[in-house]
Amino acid sequence: KVFLINICSVFEKIEKKFGCKIVIACSGKYKYEDDQIYDGRKMYYGKTHQLIKNAELVIGHNSTGLYQGVIDRKKIITFTDPTLSDYKNFHTIEFSKMLNVKSFNTVNFSFSLFIFILQFLT
Repeated sequence: KVFLINICSVFEKIEKKFGCKIVIACSGKYKYEDDQIYDGRKMYYGKTHQLIKNAELVIGHNSTGLYQGVIDRKKIITFTDPTLSDYKNFHTIEFSKMLNVKSFNTVNFSFSLFIFILQFLT
């Protein structure tokens, strides 16, 4: 629950700044009973590759779906959160290091740093 509050806060800041809508690519391993769980953002199951192919920016954490962003040469940003398991956060950070992309913590998300980093992503 706390993670959802944290990540939705970050999403809201990004949407307001860029005038865009963030959509959620769900893995399909888990079906959310509440389709409003991400503050009403559209959630898609089984469409990760198509969504990433058409995305301007890929945001994620510890997901093999992020590799599609690499294949499609998308801008990628990852997020960690203190409420996620150490395993998930560790692998998110290692993935980010491997690809030389920035990983942000949802709790101390710095929008100015985010904007700065976006300028250098290809």
